[in-house]
Parts: sequence; C-alpha cells; structure tokens
Amino acid sequence: MSNLNKLDFTPLDTTGIGYHKWVRDVRNHLKAKGIISAIREPPATAAASSAAAAIPAAATGAETDDAPAQAAQSAAVAAAIACAAVEELEAKNAKAIILMIRHMDESLKSEYLNEEDPRKLWVALEERFGNVHESLLPALEVK
Repeated sequence: MSNLNKLDFTPLDTTGIGYHKWVRDVRNHLKAKGIISAIREPPATAAASSAAAAIPAAATGAETDDAPAQAAQSAAVAAAIACAAVEELEAKNAKAIILMIRHMDESLKSEYLNEEDPRKLWVALEERFGNVHESLLPALEVK
C-alpha cells in the first residue's frame, strides 16, 4: 500500500520553492516516456502540414468511373487515421497531466483540478512560479 504514494521526485509546493528543479524533473520524465511534445509549444507549420495531409489522394488522381467509390473509401480511411491520431494525442496528454498533477502539492492539485491540457497547465505554472525574482527571492529575504 505504501508503494501507491511513492513519488519519482519532490512534488511542487504551493510557494513555488523548488519550481525550477520540478520543471527539470517533469521534463526528464516526459522525455523518458516519449511524451514531451504534450507540453511543448506546437510549431506554427503544423497546421499547414496537417491540412495538406488531409487532402485525399483520390482527389488528386485522374477521374474514372469508380471515382465516387474511391473517394468515399479514401475519406473513410482518412477519418479512421484521424480518429486514431486524436486518440493517441489524448492518451499522451492524459499521461502528461497525470505525471504533473501527481507531483504537485494537494492545494495546487485542487486549484488546477479542471485543467485537461498539459500545455495550458505548464504555461499557467510557468507564469505563476517561473520568475525567479518573484518566486525565490522573497523566501531568501525572509531568512
């Protein structure tokens, strides 16, 4: 039963102390699992390349008597491929969110409870704790 609570690294505290170490640990674990793309900013060219890939191959071929049947079959294959890609992306995002939330303080978990996009959670935490001067210096000045 105690193995259920075993963490891979120190959880992120509500004060943000240790945030930069937490970021490094999360990145390393996501890289090791092959899902680092879940928190990375999507490249600007991805939308253009996915739109070009969505054009069925039958639409570019020569017209034949079987063109409508081939187009329908091609569209069905493209829809199945798109559905599989969406499911794979959702699984990647879920794994990334689980890893990140698992390694957060209970109050942070509650605060970001409804966040389902790992990129949005990553950016929100970076905006909150990413500035070294705001997150670390007040704690150092107190001591």
